[in-house]
Amino acid sequence: MTKKENCIAVFLAQENFRDEEFFETVEEFDKRNIKFKTVSFKAGKCLGKLGGEAEAELNLDEFQIENFDCLVFVGGGGALFFVDHPKINEILRMAQRRNFLIAAICIAPMILLSAGLLTGKRATVWNEDEKQGKIFIENQVIFTEEDLTVDGKIITANGPRAAKKFGQKIAEKLLA
Repeated sequence: MTKKENCIAVFLAQENFRDEEFFETVEEFDKRNIKFKTVSFKAGKCLGKLGGEAEAELNLDEFQIENFDCLVFVGGGGALFFVDHPKINEILRMAQRRNFLIAAICIAPMILLSAGLLTGKRATVWNEDEKQGKIFIENQVIFTEEDLTVDGKIITANGPRAAKKFGQKIAEKLLA
């Protein structure tokens, strides 16, 4: 893939991603003709928690950061496989050094936390059992409890009901 202006890498769990957080988010990209590629551990079919199917175009080993301007992490239980993953942490730190827009929804902000990107930042996360909010606070994250939080080049959202707004905010910031 050659370098494309405003190309987003959407990281998606192979199984158990949250359907709305993927489909509603990328629908906002499509409306604005923003290019995106899906990335997972393996290329091929990814299955959502609610039965939706998406196609991962790139596997993690094929991912080349220079082909993208923005990273987006979709939530759902499967996203936890990206937490503390050495390659994901390396990608996130490199993206932060390159001043990328980085976004995560639902439980996926835990991926950003594990890579060290949220210390001292305002952020939100899926917090139904109040465990994740507590972990954020313990790690010097300013936990907002908002549906959507923007702190500089980091966008976080707390779950499926924020998916459309999440996609809109990413598109808005990327096209600004």
